[in-house]
Amino acid sequence: MAPKVRHRISRLVCLLLFLSPLAGPRAQAAAADPEALVRAADDFRFPSGDVRFRVKVVDFKKGKQQRESEYRVLSDGKGRSLVETMKPERQKGRKLLMVQSELWFYSPDIRKPVRVSLQQKLTGEVANGDLANTNFAGDYTATVSGTEVSGGKKLTLLKLKAKSKSATYAAVDYWIDTDTGAPVRAHFLSTSGKIMKRGYFEKYGAVLGKNRLVQMKVEDAIEKSRVSVLHYSEFSREAISAATFSKESIGR
Repeated sequence: MAPKVRHRISRLVCLLLFLSPLAGPRAQAAAADPEALVRAADDFRFPSGDVRFRVKVVDFKKGKQQRESEYRVLSDGKGRSLVETMKPERQKGRKLLMVQSELWFYSPDIRKPVRVSLQQKLTGEVANGDLANTNFAGDYTATVSGTEVSGGKKLTLLKLKAKSKSATYAAVDYWIDTDTGAPVRAHFLSTSGKIMKRGYFEKYGAVLGKNRLVQMKVEDAIEKSRVSVLHYSEFSREAISAATFSKESIGR
């Protein structure tokens, strides 16, 4: 075989090896569709479509429980949700209504809903948007930053950037399991790029026919002793009327 032909074949083989899955996790991650990865991760967190579920939030400081709250959430998976406080008793009846990027707060002791922000704290380390907004795909653009191995798992790091200032966080560093697509942990960032909170997707269980998130921990990035643990339960499918997500009916 002529030396020139042999050289061309050698270059072609090297190129094919580089482009193959054997080229390493970073090459595989780069080939992945980041938007599809975020949508798949969203489905691990919450079911799409009309869904009802409960969230119990337990707040801790220095290992001691500070408070416990419970919420009922109704979502249509299309940017509309209603969060109703069930516990503590003194706050029962308070509601958060989200319609796309707008969030409204209602309490039985006020006449009409008041506009609030998704970033505002609801309880402990949990923001309004952490409960009202059930997906990242609609609010953030994503890029694949690379891969790493942690806790025996191969993880893909996604960099999420908010599409608008109304998003709960300016940016999110989002680690997902490369093999399953399930979220593992997240860093929630401010507009300056500072880590505000860290989230850990701790437990998954059977939810509406799929393995989905049932427990998440959120800790303050500076004062790590301040922690909120979210427990998700009682998921059900049901047709939710569009009137449910209107300011006119929020106080009924």
